[in-house]
Amino acid sequence: MNVELTCARHGPPENLRVHLACYATINRGIWCVNWNAVTVALVHKHVTIEFDAVAIRTPRPAL
Repeated sequence: MNVELTCARHGPPENLRVHLACYATINRGIWCVNWNAVTVALVHKHVTIEFDAVAIRTPRPAL
């Protein structure tokens, strides 16, 4: 899986936000992603899965 840091910044109040873009190419046959004959006929054997993620770190409350 490839992960790219697309943005990192501080937001209000003191929150750190990290934006990530992730993608991977898989072989549908290895993962058994063949639902029916139409899928086998119309979807390529190798597919790319992509998703974006955001992680937010918030400050801990004072004790």
